[in-house]
Amino acid sequence: MTSALELCPKCHASFALTSYKPSYEKDFVRAYRNPTQSEASCIEKSLGNTSADMAALAQEIPRLESILDALKAHQARFDRHIQQSRLYMCSSPIRQLPTEVLGLIFASACTSFRRSEYKTPLSISVACSKWRDIAVSTPSLWTHIHIAPYHSHGGVDVYKYYLERCGNVPISVKVKIAYKKRQEYIQNLRYEETYAYHVELVSAIFQNCAQWKVAELCMTPR
Repeated sequence: MTSALELCPKCHASFALTSYKPSYEKDFVRAYRNPTQSEASCIEKSLGNTSADMAALAQEIPRLESILDALKAHQARFDRHIQQSRLYMCSSPIRQLPTEVLGLIFASACTSFRRSEYKTPLSISVACSKWRDIAVSTPSLWTHIHIAPYHSHGGVDVYKYYLERCGNVPISVKVKIAYKKRQEYIQNLRYEETYAYHVELVSAIFQNCAQWKVAELCMTPR
């Protein structure tokens, strides 16, 4: 007995199933007796056909799953294309602003020492390629340099990065160093490391003191 499992209603592709199912199967399962020779022969034939179908399905399912994965990948690409196209077609007012105006807006947002705004130039530069070009080419965005305790030991790199971006424009510098008592650092085996970092930071800052417009150095215990 052969049946066909339709795989595609459009092209009518099908998968052949050749299993033979005895008509007495339900009765036999409920009966408390051994099968006859004829019944045993039918059961063995059914088992052989079913095993063959199982093996064929085991080969066919991965193939169909790979096709389904490929279709889903195409679907995801189409969805991204639609979303990006719709986004591109949006007439956002900010896209109509001249580069010079955007530079002034960004500069206004960056001239602050508030803790929540020390990353503003960096945030602007990663928004999109156009904003990054504006940020990199606008030195006034990088003129307020705030080195705070939460920079850990990366304050020197932050300071040098801002100097590289702002060029020779006068800068406003605020450095806040929080230190612990010597015995606490000794217990943590970090005193010498932290002291060397503070020396490196202060040295880097004073190398460009002629460029200072405003400078504030604050050392506080914590």
